[in-house]
Amino acid sequence: MQKGLLNIPEADEAQKGGDIPPDDLLRQFGIEGEEKQIFEAYLGNGMQLIHGRETRDKILSRINKDDPEGSLANAVGVVMDVLDSKAKGVSDMVRFLAGISMLGQIAEVAEAAGIAKFDDDARVLAMSKLLASQISKGIRSGKYNPQELKQAAQQAATKLKIDPTKGMAEIAQGASKRKSKGA
Repeated sequence: MQKGLLNIPEADEAQKGGDIPPDDLLRQFGIEGEEKQIFEAYLGNGMQLIHGRETRDKILSRINKDDPEGSLANAVGVVMDVLDSKAKGVSDMVRFLAGISMLGQIAEVAEAAGIAKFDDDARVLAMSKLLASQISKGIRSGKYNPQELKQAAQQAATKLKIDPTKGMAEIAQGASKRKSKGA
């Protein structure tokens, strides 16, 4: 594997599922060629940790009913920390997209095990907590500059036509509108 990725045996076909982004979405985020191979290895290794006999129960034990969204975010963060400790130089976009897929997979496994239920809103909340924790780690480690993050957030808000004074309410309202159109 490339860039020091874990050398974990291939998952069987049942374990390769999860919420794997389609190729066209990966291309939209600039994940092509070698970067796509790195994404596939990073995600594949994450899925192996999620489904591995020796690691699955440890990951699932992190999910608790008192804070299912926070504990789901924490469980994904732990998997990413293990992967990141072995795979240096993986881009943030690869980590972000793989994190979304792993979050969905851990949620599905936890639901199947009867540990917790994760509807779409719970998964979005867990993802926001995961992003916040990963950004916080990046700031503390010096990987991210808070000023640059603020500028990037402002640019994204402008591009998405989000009024920062309305914040999450506007984003949630937009999601509800999109959901009702699709229904």
